[in-house]
Amino acid sequence: MKNLVKKNLLKLKPSATLQINEKSKYLIEQGKKVFRFGFGQSPFPIPDDIVSTLKKFSDRKEYLPMQGLPELRKAISEYLTKRTKIKYAPDNIIITPGSKEAMLLMHVVFNGEIILPAPSWVSYEPQAIIGKNKVHWIQTSRENNWFPSGKDIERVAKKIGNKNKILILNSPNNPSGTTCNNFDEISKIAKKYKILILSDEIYTDMTFDKSYSSISKFYPEATFISGGLSKWCGAGGWRLGFLPYQKIYLNL
Repeated sequence: MKNLVKKNLLKLKPSATLQINEKSKYLIEQGKKVFRFGFGQSPFPIPDDIVSTLKKFSDRKEYLPMQGLPELRKAISEYLTKRTKIKYAPDNIIITPGSKEAMLLMHVVFNGEIILPAPSWVSYEPQAIIGKNKVHWIQTSRENNWFPSGKDIERVAKKIGNKNKILILNSPNNPSGTTCNNFDEISKIAKKYKILILSDEIYTDMTFDKSYSSISKFYPEATFISGGLSKWCGAGGWRLGFLPYQKIYLNL
């Protein structure tokens, strides 16, 4: 049974948020007062419209198209085009079981290196390890709103050289809660060094001012967007992703 598990997977550590969740439950069972800032799960009920629609179609059992229901992809296309003023063709939209799964598939197929701001969501790095993609961290701070500056990205891009590169941006951000305000600066460096952007926008409908901003408005030709419903309407793990303009299907 020697060497049963691939070496890169042996480097994986337990999810930090799930560890915190387990520790919190243990302390609560011991009668301790705990303020939980680990694993997040919506306490709100699923909207009635979603519940009734799920009931209506509960008898459907046929296999779906690989990219997802055409009607759903068309609706998403129209919604995003209206919101962003950028044309998102239905053929460039793929419905996935969850954005976490979609990102994992991206790491599996991508041949290159990953640029990650710190702090970041706890699953980004482990997924890169599974995909055997080297991670380059960029430390952020309160002074730059917890997002990387153009200079920070350029420094790492020069270090990586001619290899393929993906920068993962999460705005609104988990865990800082901030929204990126230097998309223009970041996009200019990304274009200069041909860096692909994975824009994780799963929290985009949870801003206090209800505004929408995305780096795809500045760099649509090389931005993947991952988003979904699970965070703002508490509908569980159903998420979706799409790639504007290019017919490169990476389940994003």
